Amino acid sequence: MKYAFMLLKLVPVFMDIIMKIEEVLPEKNKGAEKLALFRGIVEKLYPDLMKMWDIIETLVATIVRFFNDNGAFEKKAERPAKPELD
Repeated sequence: MKYAFMLLKLVPVFMDIIMKIEEVLPEKNKGAEKLALFRGIVEKLYPDLMKMWDIIETLVATIVRFFNDNGAFEKKAERPAKPELD
């Protein structure tokens, strides 16, 4: 129960982290990379919560789905490859 209240308090923090990640990496089809970055951040900030990762991952999926359904993310096509410089 202790962790449930902690997770509830952290939902706004998780939302902010997700939005910042989306600002940095707005491309489509990068969900696994974004989730890995989110997990890395949470592991460093809240290592005790990693035993609750399954629940956190579900929360993240719910938050992302909400943001997607409500147009919070401006999806961009994948970045074109950088041209090679001679």
